[in-house]
This record gives sequence, structure tokens and C-alpha cells, in this order.
Amino acid sequence: MEIVIADGPFKAAVTFFSREHVRLHIEESVMASAAAFVFGNGSPATPAARLLEHSEQRFRLSYLLGTLKKKTDELSDEEDAGDEQGEERTEVSDSEREAMSQRLEGYLSRIETVAVATAERLEEELGVTLSSAGTDEENAFQELYEIELKQQEDFHALVDEILDAVEERFDLLSAEGFRRDRGDWPLLWQVETADREEFIRTVNRFSSNYAPNFGRLLTPLVQGVRVKGPFAPEWADDGSCKLVIMDGEGLGHTPDSSASVSTNITQRLRDLDAVILVDNAEQPMQAAPQALLRMLASSGHERKLIVCFTHFDSVKGDNLPDIAARKQHVYRSLQSAISSIRDTLGRGAESALNRVVEARTFFLSKIQSPIEEKNRLTLAELRRLLVTMRDMIKPPPPTSVIPVYDKANLILALPPAMVSFRDPWRGTLSPG
Repeated sequence: MEIVIADGPFKAAVTFFSREHVRLHIEESVMASAAAFVFGNGSPATPAARLLEHSEQRFRLSYLLGTLKKKTDELSDEEDAGDEQGEERTEVSDSEREAMSQRLEGYLSRIETVAVATAERLEEELGVTLSSAGTDEENAFQELYEIELKQQEDFHALVDEILDAVEERFDLLSAEGFRRDRGDWPLLWQVETADREEFIRTVNRFSSNYAPNFGRLLTPLVQGVRVKGPFAPEWADDGSCKLVIMDGEGLGHTPDSSASVSTNITQRLRDLDAVILVDNAEQPMQAAPQALLRMLASSGHERKLIVCFTHFDSVKGDNLPDIAARKQHVYRSLQSAISSIRDTLGRGAESALNRVVEARTFFLSKIQSPIEEKNRLTLAELRRLLVTMRDMIKPPPPTSVIPVYDKANLILALPPAMVSFRDPWRGTLSPG
């Protein structure tokens, strides 16, 4: 997501994944659900979970098609569990939720039918019984099963039907805002309005994970979102805040990003003026943020680093009597993470990072709620953060340079320089 803070009306541009990309993820989800019916030893809810949530957890059909109706009350240790309500407005009625649940039950019933039939047919052809097969035999059987399942017309017909149901979600948006490909699949959707509340509610449809609105969200289909408008915070001292904020998938959301930073991030470093590492002050710095520190130091972009610790209000202990002690406690975890970089990149990289973070470490509390004047520490830190980013984009002062010539060598260099300049032009300008 890219957020451009500027005056004028609110604008948004949303790009979507291709039809082929979406269909592939639906096919993999249906395949996983079918395998759970045949090979799964878990709860009966496992096939539904495999269908509604892709194994990579980036593509979730539940956002698009809703969820199944709960048949039993879930046990909980909290008396008020489920009573909390978010700030978003619920757009899905009870009747719509019931219809979505029935449609999902129909999908699961058809998946079970084709899954069991394919497994029984494969058992008969191979002359084996899955219930008595060993581990190696079951693994080999599952590979053949997936190949056989992909050859079934009923399987692909179901995938296409789910894809059509997903495409219907685009009908919730105004048709004039779309730009489509030759197959009529949406590539881009744009909107412009002066109504802030309506704008945020519309954009939430592309970025939200609010469970009561499951069935109307388009989040899994979105490749990128760019919004522009007067989003400047009220606590900015001079009222102006001209920033372009880029936010992506958090570090550590996938196993790969815990050990290394994706190329999607590293390729943008040249275009960025500042890289803000946001970490939780409640816990020591984990592998994912350490990977970012290591990447910045090794690529020479450590001067762009800013570190923000959130949940600072939760840092408490008998050994932390005041704010200064709490800050030092959190800051030591950052220093410890930087020290570990010395083993791989050397003392120079460690020293460079320590010099940067000494003045660019910020401590924030309760930023999930509206920031009030009584939040003096957080307000002061956020204002200091703005000043820090403004200072980082200032061009360095011009350097005063005075050329010094060696007259003796200058006289010797002029004749060959003139010859090298004239010779090419003689061939070009000579007649004939």
C-alpha cells in the first residue's frame, strides 16, 4: 500500500492479481480440501479450513465467500470473548451470511464426492487399500491421487464455479471505475471523492480483515493500493506533513522473510529516503528485524534507518522504576541485535548502525487508539520522527571546490587533445 499525503480530494487506485493467479490459488485450495477428506485424520472442520485458507495464508476464500455457520459454541476462558466490536461498519446481513454458509457447504459436499470417488477408483486400479498402506505407500498414493484428481472434469468445473463466485465480488464496486483486460477480468479500479468516511469505508474493502464483513472483502485479490488525500495528522506542529508512506507485508509473515529480506523490499531501497523498522517493545528483537538490519548494513543503506518501538506502555517490571530505565531496557535489545551483526559483517557495520540508531530510536504507546494531548511521550516522539524524516531528505550543503592546474602539464596536454578532437571531424566534414 502506498499512501500519498497531499491536499485535494481523496483518490485511490487499486490493482488486482490476474485471473490465472487467482484460479491457481483456488485450485490449490480445492486440492488441499479434497486431500483432507481422503488423507486427513484431523477434525471434520479441516477440509473447510483448507478450502477457505490457502496454505501460504496470503489467499483466503473466506474473505471473498464468507465462512461456515458455527454449529457448536467454542470454549473460552474469557467471559466477554466475542463481545469486542471494531470500528468498521458491518455490511453483511444475517440472511446473506446464511446464504454464504449454505453455498460453502455445497462446495464442500461436491469436493468430498469427487475426492472419495477418485480415491476409490485409484485404489481399485492399483490394487491397494489406503487404510492398510504404510507411510511410504501413502505418500506415493497421494502423489498419484493429486495427478488423477486434476484430470477430473468435475474438479475443474468446481474450480471454475468458485472462480465465477469470486469474480462476482467485483460487482459490489461501481462499474465505471474499472479497467479490464481482454478477458474482462479487472486490472485496475479507481475512485475519487471528497467524502472522507465513504472513502475509507471503500478502501477498507480492499485491505481489511474485519471478520463480520467476510464475504464482501476483496483483500485476497488485491496486488497493490495507492491512496492520496489530506491524511496529515492533527498533531503535526505546522499542520503540514508531505509524506509518501509505503507499507507492505510485514517481516516474519512467511518463513523465508524471517531469515532474509525479500527482493521486493531491497529493490526499493534506492527510491526511499527513510526505512522505518517498527518492532514490538515487549519482546527482544527477533530474527526478521535483525535480517533487515543486516541487509541495510551490507547494502550501504544504514543511514536511512529509523527504529520505532511500539507497545512501550506494556514494558513494565520491578527493575524499571521510570521512563528512562524502560527506554534503556528496550534500547539494549536493539544494541544486542546490532552486536550480533559484527560476526558476519564486521565491527565497521556494527559501529555504523550504532551511530545511526543513537538519535533515531523512538518509543510509542497506544498508537492503535486516537492520540490525545495526555499522551505526551508519544506525541513528542511522533513530532520528533517527522522532523527527523524532513532532515533526512534535505540535500547536503554544496561543497566548495577550487580547481588547481599544473601549467607545465597543461601546455603539454593541449596539442594532443586538439588533434584527438579534430581528426574525427576531418573525416566527417571533408568533401566527397
